[in-house]
Amino acid sequence: MKILCYGDSNTWGFSPVNGSRFPEDIRWPGVLRRCLGEGFTVIEDGLNGRTLCAFRMEGDPLNGSEHLITLLKAHRHLDLLILYLGINDLFVDPRLPVAVMAEELEKVIGNVRDVRASIPVLVLAPLPVNIGREYHAYYHEQIEKSLKLIAAFESLSAQKGCQFLDPSQVISASRHDGVHIEAEEHIKLGLHLCVLLQDLFHAVDSAGG
Repeated sequence: MKILCYGDSNTWGFSPVNGSRFPEDIRWPGVLRRCLGEGFTVIEDGLNGRTLCAFRMEGDPLNGSEHLITLLKAHRHLDLLILYLGINDLFVDPRLPVAVMAEELEKVIGNVRDVRASIPVLVLAPLPVNIGREYHAYYHEQIEKSLKLIAAFESLSAQKGCQFLDPSQVISASRHDGVHIEAEEHIKLGLHLCVLLQDLFHAVDSAGG
């Protein structure tokens, strides 16, 4: 089984404390890889600042929707795509409506299926922005919309036949910077995903058998 984990700095492993990168065995894709064990290949492709929406210039490596198609063509035999994007869009353009982001997610899923029609997709909603009270007024738009994105991404995932996970049911963003996840949260997310995927693949195997 081959799994592609595609995301932003919370997949790359950006530390909210000092900006360094967490080691592979701490980052959630690495935890997932170790937990799943033999028979699974977990490919991690995280990039700091990567967005979901295609509003960046064509060819910009931070344009997540564009670069994903290149990856899917490079990795031709994939059994699952984990898509964990969206929070950077709220900071690039705080005025961006939640409905537009849901539409962009729909386009991304459509593009994925144009390239790989049968690949299952697991959508992870961005974590709610976790800013201290003194910054609430300044980041009001991001906080409010990050909460609304959960329901919007869940609804869109259901419409498109994708699996969905709300990570805020398992982890939370750090209070150090409000958006990135700390080491222990990476580990918790990786272990939670491991159980979820074991159940998912078991259900698929049972249905096939």
